[in-house]
Amino acid sequence: MIRRLVLVIAIACSLFVPGIRVDAGLHSVPAAAQKRDCIVHVTRTGHRYHYGWCRYLRYSDIPMSRSAALRAGFTPCRVCGGSDCERRP
Repeated sequence: MIRRLVLVIAIACSLFVPGIRVDAGLHSVPAAAQKRDCIVHVTRTGHRYHYGWCRYLRYSDIPMSRSAALRAGFTPCRVCGGSDCERRP
């Protein structure tokens, strides 16, 4: 009840005083949800990251985030392309 009253007062004040912006947080999305890191697959001995269906993952398959794979020095696979992370909005 008090939160609603404060929110109503803040909105009313923002209508009369230019330059004050009220963000009630109703439409805010957490930063983790805005920027999702996709999963790629690496092998124990290789230096490339892959899609989960790539033929080079036959003997070992270690899932990890793409950013972690890049930090570890992995590059995209030449056969499957590595991931579609670059094509996502």
